[in-house]
Amino acid sequence: MISMFVTDLDGTLLKNNRYITKEDKEALQLLNKKGVDITIATGRSDREVQAVFKELNITGHRISQNGTFTFSKYNENVFSQVFEEGTSLKLFDFLHAFDFPCLISNFDNIHYAKEIPMAQTLQSLFKTPLIYQQDLRNRIEQDFSTSKFMLLGETSELLSLEKKIISLFDTDVSTFLSADMCLDIVPKGADKRRALEALLNQTGIKKQATASIGDGFNDINMLAYTPHSYVMSSAEPKVKLHGKKTVQHVYEAVDDLFCHNLIL
Repeated sequence: MISMFVTDLDGTLLKNNRYITKEDKEALQLLNKKGVDITIATGRSDREVQAVFKELNITGHRISQNGTFTFSKYNENVFSQVFEEGTSLKLFDFLHAFDFPCLISNFDNIHYAKEIPMAQTLQSLFKTPLIYQQDLRNRIEQDFSTSKFMLLGETSELLSLEKKIISLFDTDVSTFLSADMCLDIVPKGADKRRALEALLNQTGIKKQATASIGDGFNDINMLAYTPHSYVMSSAEPKVKLHGKKTVQHVYEAVDDLFCHNLIL
């Protein structure tokens, strides 16, 4: 039987990175009513995850920034991982030598140090404010606790830069294409699977009782880890290899679990 259902946001639960369909919302609410724990696992910030749960009108577990922060549905801090200050500064200096828009996160907020011409357009994709801060480097030297760098640009160019990042910072960072035209850089070892493992250990829920759904390269480890995994039909072929079944919507995955009597 399924005791936990884990869903990604962008490209999965969030359509066009903005809204949740009525059918998907009702499916998750039904799972919650049936006693299934709902977990959101995303590259977005914890504040944004909280906003989604508020929209769903349910309470659940929160895995944010690709696994750097994990909180239980009771708001217990289950897991967290941030960059060492020296690594943050080196990454900041290296990345700002390029023209890619760069968003830098700590637990609370998303910041940027160089003006971004499309900032207003970007803001519409986020559920929390993007904060422009010219002295961000100084903040990082003090108490910023950097948890993620996000680069935006043409995917082919980001993949080329990713190779350089890995060659220079391989022992300190993990990188993911979290969405089309979006490269995330997080502390080494941080990913959704590791965060989910910590959450399952905290809750006592078995891996065999867990289902997950996602669409991105940052979902691969999570999909491969959970025995009941669904991948979105819009996902890249390499991502689809790691899901047990392919669906077009979150509610289809939920329906499939009911059809196979995996939910009481």
